[in-house]
Amino acid sequence: MNAFSRTLIWLGPLLFVSCWTDALANDVRNDELATLPSNCVEKTVAVTEDGKHYACVAGSRGSQKIVSDGVEGPTFQGVSLPRFSPAGQLFYWALDGQKIILSAGGQNIVTSLSAEGRLVFSKDGARWAAFGAERTQQSGEAIKRGTNVVYVDGAEIGKYADLSVPQFSQDGKHFAFLTLDNGGKMGLVIDGVQTATYEAPKVKVSMYVNVFVNGPSLFLYTKVLFFINGRVVALVLDENGWTVIENGKPVASYLQDVAGGGGYQVMAFRGFEDASSIQGRSLVSADAAPVSAWWEKAAGKSAPWHVVVDGKPADSFSSPLFWAAEPPVLSRDGKHVAYSTSFSGADGKNPEVYAIVDGTKFGPYTNVWGIRLSDDGKHVAYAASDGSDKDAWAYYLDGKQLPLRYSSVYRPVFSTDAAHVSWVATRENSEVLGIDGQEVGTTEQVLVGPVFHEAGVVYWISREGKILVKITAATK
Repeated sequence: MNAFSRTLIWLGPLLFVSCWTDALANDVRNDELATLPSNCVEKTVAVTEDGKHYACVAGSRGSQKIVSDGVEGPTFQGVSLPRFSPAGQLFYWALDGQKIILSAGGQNIVTSLSAEGRLVFSKDGARWAAFGAERTQQSGEAIKRGTNVVYVDGAEIGKYADLSVPQFSQDGKHFAFLTLDNGGKMGLVIDGVQTATYEAPKVKVSMYVNVFVNGPSLFLYTKVLFFINGRVVALVLDENGWTVIENGKPVASYLQDVAGGGGYQVMAFRGFEDASSIQGRSLVSADAAPVSAWWEKAAGKSAPWHVVVDGKPADSFSSPLFWAAEPPVLSRDGKHVAYSTSFSGADGKNPEVYAIVDGTKFGPYTNVWGIRLSDDGKHVAYAASDGSDKDAWAYYLDGKQLPLRYSSVYRPVFSTDAAHVSWVATRENSEVLGIDGQEVGTTEQVLVGPVFHEAGVVYWISREGKILVKITAATK
């Protein structure tokens, strides 16, 4: 399993801490939380962040149910993996005959979807959105691909030819997404009301391609995000091309959107090799400031890619290719930016990959992944590979390598005061827990963590066989 395929959610389990260092031996505590039922499929377990509740799938395809805290739910033909919201409510999808059911916090909602949809939560978990492809059926005909439906807090908001992933504002009071109608016009929906419609391009641009036969594809090309003050920043297709708008005003426009990133990659459109370009999925915004950043390329043959902040170059560096594995990272206040880039040729041979932090270059490496800035933006942590055959990955703090190596890695996590950094990584098919350059232990599967719950303490929740355990380590 490589770094790019690892989900960036801190999932994990453990029962016995087997190899912590002497320095931490007296400061690590294992608390058994629960024993899973015998019919629980182990790899399907989900837990709340505090470890007080769990859920899993029981049974096999054709007859499945969700077991929550030992209580069995109704039997369906099939169920999805369970998922807890940040507020601790249980969600899952189920197939009941020809109907797709969404179980949301104990409420079973009969949807019009043709398959399992996608879920999005507000930061505090108090609100949620779900979306997916609607099924349509005409008399005497098979089910055909329909429109896409959006539900927010259990209510159907609307049906659209295509849409981006709905996003909630920082305070959870508002939500927004982009839509595409059957005429090819894009719209901006805020709190269920379409607040803007964008005219078709008057210039020759790389057009939107419906990648997925069943379900929305627009999320590969564009997104809408909230600034801390409730204003939105979005990448839309309007009369000027692919345009970044902030609070309704255009910031920059491009003729090509090189769609995708990470696990989703759509190749650049032919005929636009020399056109001005943006990588649509790279658009990000700061958590606590009206600042945005993305990858762009100017018009011209062999023009390089570079990261911009609010439409202006972040630094003096450029590259033949944008970094598709992850977007740039902004500090909470928007004053610091970090990203990965490769200075190898466009053919990808002999890569020299660097981490760029506020204009300072760290490297070279053969790969970089999981960049994290501390809350104050003054420190950076990431993982980098030297390309070796075994345990190629190591963690770096402010550009300095920590002494441990792994076969694959998760994104590191800083404590709120930036005094500590922790992680989960993989070595020889075991998941390893680490903090500040030391290993706390190994486990079978981490379900939650690392979490810096209070000053001086970090914890993980893990599964070892049928046992759920909370591992707590002192950070002093």
